[in-house]
Order: sequence, then structure tokens, then C-alpha cells
Amino acid sequence: MDSKNNVQSKINKVFSLMTKALKKIGYVELESVLKTLIVEEEFEEKKYDIIVNYILDCVVEEWKDHKIKKEDLFQYEKRGEVTVVRKMAVILIKENIDISDTKLSTYFGNRCRQVVYGIMTEYRKMDIGDRFDSKFLEKHNRIKEKIVLFLENLDGDSSQEKIKKEKPSSK
Repeated sequence: MDSKNNVQSKINKVFSLMTKALKKIGYVELESVLKTLIVEEEFEEKKYDIIVNYILDCVVEEWKDHKIKKEDLFQYEKRGEVTVVRKMAVILIKENIDISDTKLSTYFGNRCRQVVYGIMTEYRKMDIGDRFDSKFLEKHNRIKEKIVLFLENLDGDSSQEKIKKEKPSSK
């Protein structure tokens, strides 16, 4: 019986620590962390993580002069050029993986889905004649070419078609 009491005591201690942690970080933060973990698990399950990581590496490489790190793309505090790089990453991920705006916004630090929708709307309205837009679109096309080659070589088949046809689970 002592062993059973010891196990129960340890379980009670774990719950006590979890309760204290919840009070400290809050339920909203916990929900946010859990949503992110669920999306990351789905990415791994569907092998999206390989493609997304490659896209992020390519995007960061394209802006290497600005010394932007991949981690910067997930932080709210980062502004300026990081916002442009994050925008490029969102666009390229949406173009290459069939994923909902909600899940993609969750992946990028639990932003609201309207952020992804807004980025995609802005992208569709870009004008090659505009100086800023043309530079952005040139970078987009360079990165897109790399991604196409990567996807063609992934698993020796046309994985892009397989990935685009795979439907994400519900929002």
C-alpha cells in the first residue's frame, strides 16, 4: 500500500505544480501553446514541416543582408523588414501547401487568421510596375524556383501535387 500512496502523492504534487503554472501563465496562454503544438504535430504528420522549414530557410537566406533569423518570424515584437520576410514566408507556404489561414496564422505565433488573409489579398494586388512590389515579386520568383526544384526532388516524385491535393483537417 505504501507504493500506491507514494504514487498518489506524486500525482497530487504534479497536479499542484500544474495548477500553480496555470495560474502564473494563464489559461489563454496555455490555450495558445496547445494550439501551436497541435498545428506543429499536424505539420510533422503530413510532412509539411520539411517543406515549411525549407521555405523559411530560403526566405531568410534571400534577406541575409538584414541578418534576420528564422526565429524572428515568429515573434510579435519584430517589425520592419522582419514583417516583409514573414509576409513572403506566409505567401510561399500558402502557395505550396493546402493549409487553412487559421492554421497558418497559429503556426506563426497565434496571429489571427485575418492576418494571413490580408497578406494573401495584398499579394494578389501587387503590381510589377510598382518599385517596391517589383523587388518583392522578383525575390518571390527566385525563392519559388528553389522550392519547385526542392519539391521535385523530395522523395523522388512530384510531391508538390501530392501535398496540394491533401486536404488539411478542419479549421
